[in-house]
Amino acid sequence: MIIYLKALYSEPTRHYHTLSHVRRLLKHLDEDPRSFYDLPAVEAAIWFQNAIYDTRVTRHDNKRKSARLAVQMLTDAGVQRTRVGRIKQMIEATATHRIPTHILSIAGFRPQRTRALDPEQEYAEDLAGFLDLDLGIFGSREEEYDKYEESLRKEHAWMDNRTYRKKRREELRTLVGSSSLDSRVWDHIFYTRHFRYLYDSRARDNILRALLAIEGLGGKFEA
Repeated sequence: MIIYLKALYSEPTRHYHTLSHVRRLLKHLDEDPRSFYDLPAVEAAIWFQNAIYDTRVTRHDNKRKSARLAVQMLTDAGVQRTRVGRIKQMIEATATHRIPTHILSIAGFRPQRTRALDPEQEYAEDLAGFLDLDLGIFGSREEEYDKYEESLRKEHAWMDNRTYRKKRREELRTLVGSSSLDSRVWDHIFYTRHFRYLYDSRARDNILRALLAIEGLGGKFEA
């Protein structure tokens, strides 16, 4: 299974959604395994979330196909049905990085992990942490974030600049829940207290720079 997934992540058209991205997320799990309740589910979601990645189709299509592949391979491997279902939901949630309201409402986001009595609450918090982990690049240092934007552009090399700028602008505006360049009116980038405290401010700075670059008002990378 891992050999097959590694082959997918090694496709020559990938520049950010590669094995390096997977390994970076897995490294975070190794450094702080107590951040999640169901560590194997989160690890599987990391491996499968971008298994299918084709920039010529929509993000939703890629995520649906990646989730379908996960269900097939994990079921064949004997993974418990409930866990497979949650992994599928985690993968599909990365299409928008939004948690469904009915799941978000039961997440407690406690600052320290203790065993919860309700498995649904544990899953809700794992989902929130997983989405924050996936968006962690937005809270990275300026140089690393600029490389991320450059890598995304390379993955869309077939797309003309005008079309790509429009696409990327829509993605970033959806992420912050606003079309305004005033970051004070934006939604939170992250769900968990941990990520908000450590990375929210830097993420806002990076996203604002990216939007300004797209509008031709500044930025180091080509949009």
